[in-house]
Amino acid sequence: MSPQARTFAAGLRRSLRQYRSQGRQISFGLAATSGLIAFTVLGAGVLHADTAAPTKKAPQPPVPVEALQEPGKSLIAWSWGANDYKVASSSASTSSNIRSPQPLPHLSGVALRDLALHEKHGACVDAAGNVYQWGDGFFEAAEKGARKPKLTLKGKDIQNLSVTAKKVYALSKSGKVYVLSADEARQEEGKQEPAAWWTFAWIWRSQPTVGHVELKPDSALARREKFTSISSGKDHLLALTSAGRAFSHAVNANANAYGQLGFDRISIASPSSPSSLVQIPLIPKAVKDPLAQSTPYARPPAGSSTEVGDDSSIKWSTTLYEIPSLKGVSAKQLVAGGRSSYLLTAEEGRALAWGANEYGQLGLGATMTLTSVPIPTEVVLSRPYPRGTAVKCTHIAAGGDIVYYTVERTLNGERGVDVLAAGMGQWGLLGTGMYNQVQGQPVKVRAVSGLMEYNDATQALEALSPRAIAVSPTGHVLLTLNALTSTNAGYDVLAWGQNRSSELGNGKQVPVPLPGYVRSFRPEPGARLMVREGRGEVRDLEGRRWGRKVDVRETVVAGYGCTAVYWKIV
Repeated sequence: MSPQARTFAAGLRRSLRQYRSQGRQISFGLAATSGLIAFTVLGAGVLHADTAAPTKKAPQPPVPVEALQEPGKSLIAWSWGANDYKVASSSASTSSNIRSPQPLPHLSGVALRDLALHEKHGACVDAAGNVYQWGDGFFEAAEKGARKPKLTLKGKDIQNLSVTAKKVYALSKSGKVYVLSADEARQEEGKQEPAAWWTFAWIWRSQPTVGHVELKPDSALARREKFTSISSGKDHLLALTSAGRAFSHAVNANANAYGQLGFDRISIASPSSPSSLVQIPLIPKAVKDPLAQSTPYARPPAGSSTEVGDDSSIKWSTTLYEIPSLKGVSAKQLVAGGRSSYLLTAEEGRALAWGANEYGQLGLGATMTLTSVPIPTEVVLSRPYPRGTAVKCTHIAAGGDIVYYTVERTLNGERGVDVLAAGMGQWGLLGTGMYNQVQGQPVKVRAVSGLMEYNDATQALEALSPRAIAVSPTGHVLLTLNALTSTNAGYDVLAWGQNRSSELGNGKQVPVPLPGYVRSFRPEPGARLMVREGRGEVRDLEGRRWGRKVDVRETVVAGYGCTAVYWKIV
C-alpha cells in the first residue's frame, strides 16, 4: 500500500471513531436532505465528506427512530414555564415555575396526534385517536404523586383538539366535532348508555368513557363535505369545512361580546326545560352599550340581561352556525384569537378579520379606532410595501390580542416572505424591539422577514418562510423556520415576548422584544434548539404498538405561560 493510501485509511478510521458515538446519539428521528457524498457506518448514522462538491439534492427518507421498548429514552417531550396547576409537568414535586426545560414525564416515549394546553388543564390525542386529560383543573388538587393523563374519550378517532377554560373540543378524522367537559366532576353529563352486546361498538370496546356531545351544523353539509379544522378563542370556536365554508360556535354567553361570532343570535337549551331549545340574542357590547367608554353620568341605566342558564354545560349550545356574511367565500384557514376571528381566502390569499380591536389586533390600520368590528373586513397588507408590490397572505397565527400574517411579496420578479404583526405589544410581542401597547397597522418582524437561503437543488437563493408559529394566549410566541438543511440538525426555533414564568426557555424572567434562538437543552452539544423529524415505531399511551414506520415531527406548543415540545404524528 502506498504512503498516500495508508494516510487516507488512517484518517478515515479516525473519522469513523470520532463520529460513531455522535451517530448513535442522533440516529433517531432526524430528517436529512444532503447534497454531500455520504458514507454509511454501521451503528453510527451517516458521515458526511465535507470535501465533496455540491450537487443537486435528492430527497432522502428520515433516519429511523429508536425502538420504544424503553419509554422515556426516545421521543422525549419537554416543557418549561408556569406550572401552578400541574399542566406543564404532572410531577407533584415540580415547583410552580419550571425555570429550565425538563422532560415531560407523562408524554415521553410516545408520539401524539395533537396536544393542547390551557391554564388549569391539558389534553392530548394519542396515536390511537383517544383523548387524555390532566391538570389541577381536571384532577383534584389534593391528589399526591405524579398524575398521569386520564383516558376520557375513546373510540372516536380524534385528530385535533382545541381547549377553553371549561370545555374541550375534539375533531375526528371523519369530520365530526365533539365537546366534553374540562371538569372531571361534570363529565357524566351527556354520557350515553353502553352499547348492546351484539353491536360492533361492544365487540371493539370503542365506547366513550365520559359524557360528550356532538356539535351539529345549522345547515346540511354537501356530500363528502366535512369539518377539517377547529380553532378556539377565549369564548368562541371556529370550524372550517373541506369546501371552505366558515362556521362558528358559542362556547359561553360571552361568545359575541366583541362580534367575533359573525352573527348575534343562537339557540340554547332552555333554562326552565333543558329538553327544548330557545333562541337568545348575543348582542356585542359596542351595540348594547355604545357609551361604555363615557362618563357614568352620561350613560343610561343598564337593561335587564337575558337568562342564558348554565353556559358551562356541554349541552348549553350544540350547534355550529355558518357565518352569514361569509357564504360564498372559500376559506383556506380559519383562526380564532382571544376575542377575534381571522379568515384566509383560498385563492386570492386575502385576509379578513372581525371581533375585538382595542389594541389593533385585527390589523385594519392605524385610523381604525373602533374597539370591535362585528363584520368580516379585509386587512390591507400591502401598505408597508412600495407601490406595485404584489402581496399575498399565506398563513395566519393568532392568540390573545396579537396576530401574525405571513405574506409573500413580489416586486420586479423578486420574491420574499415576511411576517407582519399587529395588536398588543406590551411585552414585546411585535418583535420590533419596542413595547407598543397598540399597533393597528401591521409591522414587519424584521428578524424573521426577508430571509434568504441558498438551495443546492435549484442552485439559487430562495425565500426562507416560517414552518410554524405558536402563539400563547398569555403573551409569548415561538416561530419555527422552514430552513433547508444539509445535515441532521433540524429546524431553528425563535422565541420572543412575555417571559414572566421563564416560558421562553432562557432561564430568565424578563420580556424579550426581539426574536432570538431558543437555547438548546438536549444532552448532545448544541448552541440552540432545533426541532427534528423522523420515522419509526409508535405506541399509544396504553403501550400498544400503533405503527412500525410512522413519520413523526417535533412540534412546539405555546400554552398559558408555558411551552412544550412533543413528537407529533405527521
